[in-house]
Amino acid sequence: MKPSTHTFIDPSNSRKHSKGFTLIELLTVITIIGILAGLSMVGINAAKNKTLEAVTAARYSTYIKAIKEYYSDYGYYPEFGQSTGGSGQDLILELVDPAVVADFWKTLYGYKTPDEWDSGRKTRLDADEAKRLGNRKRRHYLEPNSENHYLTDSGDMDWGTIQSASKTPNRQQVVVMIDLTNDGKLPNPDPRTNQKREFINSSIAFYALSRSGKIAFKTW
Repeated sequence: MKPSTHTFIDPSNSRKHSKGFTLIELLTVITIIGILAGLSMVGINAAKNKTLEAVTAARYSTYIKAIKEYYSDYGYYPEFGQSTGGSGQDLILELVDPAVVADFWKTLYGYKTPDEWDSGRKTRLDADEAKRLGNRKRRHYLEPNSENHYLTDSGDMDWGTIQSASKTPNRQQVVVMIDLTNDGKLPNPDPRTNQKREFINSSIAFYALSRSGKIAFKTW
């Protein structure tokens, strides 16, 4: 009689191999999942930032176009109520002080600020203020738009603000530069490149500084 060829399986040994993951294996899997999730969030945030930068660039291109239209009408660039007194220097204007920013918008909008509107309707600048701002014809180079401003607590447009590449007010400081000397160039404000490139070839430019002093966005 031939001996049996059946293999005996020890139930206790089978149980030893079916206990599942060890604690170290579980921690490894969790760590890998966390890393992958972090990489996904970085990619999503980068895409959001790129989109915001593109939208901001498009918006500021309309401001540049409006200033160029002003130049076509008057033969000189606006100074937004900040007379240089014929100093022979380019205009470099920080759009921070609410009164200065409001003058910027009034010059390009051709309207009074909302708190001065007649019965809540857009009201054109009066003759004296239009003359002070240099927009004597009271042309509307831009139309008031909530995308240009940050909103007040009540949801109204705040004409004392200009929206930058940040959705949060006061995170970035916007500056406009205009070539009043008509030499076709402006000083390069970027500390990373101005040692090699002193000027930029532009007549009108906007940029924003972050709280750390770095340029957050620029139009050239």
